[in-house]
Amino acid sequence: MASSDNWFQEGNTLPQLGLSAEEARVRMITAKAEAAAPGAVGNGAVAGIKGATSKGVSAVSGALSAVTPTRILPKSWHDPNVKAMNSPEMVEKVESIANALRRHLFELVVGLLSCVPTTRPQLAMVLDTAAASRNLKVLASAMRSLWLAMPSDAFSENWTDEQQEEWLLRIFLVDNGNDQTDASIMNSYTCLTLLHSTLSDFEQAIVHGIKSWDAATKGAWEKKVQRISATIQQTYGASSQVAPSYITFPAMAYVQRVVFRPDAVQGDHGTATRAPVFYQICSEKESGTEALRVCASDVLQALAAGTAELASVSDSNNCGDDSSTTPAPKIQDLQTMAACGGLKQGLFEESKAAASRIFASKMRPITLVNRAQEPLKGVLYNLADKLCMIPAGGVGGPGVLRLEPSRQGKMEMPPGEDTFLLKVFRPGLIDRALYLGEVSRGQTIQLKTDCFIIEGRR
Repeated sequence: MASSDNWFQEGNTLPQLGLSAEEARVRMITAKAEAAAPGAVGNGAVAGIKGATSKGVSAVSGALSAVTPTRILPKSWHDPNVKAMNSPEMVEKVESIANALRRHLFELVVGLLSCVPTTRPQLAMVLDTAAASRNLKVLASAMRSLWLAMPSDAFSENWTDEQQEEWLLRIFLVDNGNDQTDASIMNSYTCLTLLHSTLSDFEQAIVHGIKSWDAATKGAWEKKVQRISATIQQTYGASSQVAPSYITFPAMAYVQRVVFRPDAVQGDHGTATRAPVFYQICSEKESGTEALRVCASDVLQALAAGTAELASVSDSNNCGDDSSTTPAPKIQDLQTMAACGGLKQGLFEESKAAASRIFASKMRPITLVNRAQEPLKGVLYNLADKLCMIPAGGVGGPGVLRLEPSRQGKMEMPPGEDTFLLKVFRPGLIDRALYLGEVSRGQTIQLKTDCFIIEGRR
């Protein structure tokens, strides 16, 4: 059965109601928005949604975000501190914190582009996910994708394996602990604090720093990120222990702006002939309806080509002094909370196991070294695939590696199994199988013509 988006795009109508495809789609989107925020969808918003349906799904998403307000869903409506959390002032402050996190993540990813230009497609996906996020769970997944997109040699040796697993644990705690359907989960104060700490620690872990940042740029970014911590502390204050468990906020968008300024190149008649192009990430209220929205891949392409600049990020939303910062909750404290029932049962163990699995998949690859005098091809299969029919990770995926003599390569398998079947072939018009054996993540395998030798786990 086709999805609702495809159904409407195919031009179907609802003849029994006398509605065209566009009219039916407007009603559907309006109904969803009204269900999410009763009374928030007025005639003006409906007109905006109607106009957006003709421009595609992304435009409809932008129109819908205009009528999707920030919401805070508390554990108990009877606690006066919890009621105060839902005041208009509190809602606006929480939205500002979420916006600030996404703004500074945008700046960080743009800076990383100079360090790892080959990962631009993956970095664009990270930015699109972050901008579209409407809750902390999705924002945490964007941070996790950023870590996965970076090559392992991009991180400093001072960022040890244990520290990286602990960083991933914080990400998974927010991901698994920010569940709208479960009342016994981490509160939003803890989730925001954990996300802030992962953003700050990630920048400090980049080996040799971000190449495109000078000392002033680096110091300014770190100072603004530090102020987010003060904002979190001042926003929640004494109510941090009874903070609501789940918050939602509107999506943001990447916007292109053309600014005419005195230092632009002047034409024959004294008018600017080339105006600087700037990109920035904005909320719906900041960008306005006339702003030109673009996807993250276009932003990174223009910035990498030098045809555009990154607009400076204002920290006006970051109140607070630099001195009043909130330290990240210690992992042992979170574990104690779990044992005492402060967290969802099994949350800490589930998150720790997930962090270990994803870390092993990236940082403990299987390394093959060809010690033969001829080309060899190694193929990994899942242990359950006794007939070795489908390579692990798919045909032509990370589980297939061809090596010339005296060459080596790494096989970074997706999260999942730790042990695989390694089948070695002599490549040709028809590959000839030589031998088969079990290998595990983190091992270095020396391939020979008649056997392989496992050096051991690194």
